[in-house]
Amino acid sequence: MNKILSVVWLLASLGESASISAWDVMPGRYCDDRRLTRLRATCVEGREAALGHLAGDWGLVLGRLPVLWQLETSDAVQSTPQANGTTPVPFELGRTSFGHNRVTVILPARKFLQRPSTVKAVVLHETVHAVFASQLGRRRYQALPQWFHEGIALLISGEGKAAWRQEIAYAVFQERPADSFLASLRSSSPSPAAAYCVVHWLHRRVGQKRLARLLRSIAAGQDFDTVLRRTAGFGTDQVRDLSVTAARRAVRETLSVQQQARFHELHRRLRGRDPSAAAALESFVLESTHGVLAETAHYLLAKAAFRGERHDDAISHLRGALSVRGPLWRPEVLLLLARSQAATGQVEAARRSLQEAQEVFGEDRDVAAEARVLAASWAH
Repeated sequence: MNKILSVVWLLASLGESASISAWDVMPGRYCDDRRLTRLRATCVEGREAALGHLAGDWGLVLGRLPVLWQLETSDAVQSTPQANGTTPVPFELGRTSFGHNRVTVILPARKFLQRPSTVKAVVLHETVHAVFASQLGRRRYQALPQWFHEGIALLISGEGKAAWRQEIAYAVFQERPADSFLASLRSSSPSPAAAYCVVHWLHRRVGQKRLARLLRSIAAGQDFDTVLRRTAGFGTDQVRDLSVTAARRAVRETLSVQQQARFHELHRRLRGRDPSAAAALESFVLESTHGVLAETAHYLLAKAAFRGERHDDAISHLRGALSVRGPLWRPEVLLLLARSQAATGQVEAARRSLQEAQEVFGEDRDVAAEARVLAASWAH
């Protein structure tokens, strides 16, 4: 079946090749950056793979509206992103929007110049949005529930589990219940992880083939609630509520209330410079059930090590934090890594870490300001 659908997509793409444009490099600071050639090639490969995957595994193809694909090469526009109280501060990796009789996919090139392979999941994510947008048009696309837009893209791109773990870790760090992010499903703008939880539940309930049929029916413009009832046996509100119940149970199985309290205690002790807290926190996160807190723990332990001028230990923990998928503490980790590398004489490595922080997270005023201070201090 997958091979047949892939052939169908290839034939369709040959017949409508004008609707699949090249990746356009827009004017901007990075438009002449030598790294852009490799990034653009990776985007081309990623889109080809994404369209093949969507056709072969889900039976989804681009619609009648043409799609423009653009690499934005401008510098970061600095702002002070605000979290909504239940989710981490967002950093946009890509966006899909409507223009005049077209859909546009835009990726900020600067975020992927150092690590171009990381763009592939983002290309797949945005291609999911582009398929539904080009099939449905602005009005019908925007009428779909917000959790469906983002949840489907996170499920198909494979980014959903990392977003879910990040939300749990951020909630626990803030000493809120680990499942508190799920409350955002009652709002008009649910968090990405909460949206993923609904679609993940739906996927588990109906299976891949039936979910694929549901997606094709929705892309064809059929009524969302009717298709959902026919496929899952429940309407939109019931699916949302049932998925929240299942997600709360999954969070408790991942991290119990007692384990959350234990982490809070260790964090307080670490902040109070208790000499035994670091070892206790390391032991805590080594247990597999606490892996969701690994990035946070590595970052906190690195801060403690740096404060104690144990820069090699700090670098080790920061490397551990960077090995975890997800950007929860990545801006802070990269800046602290730059400081630690500079303190151990690794000046070029420090400059690369600083450059990555500036390019990927430069829209955050705090990150940009600290990066400027560090760069100025090394210039003397």
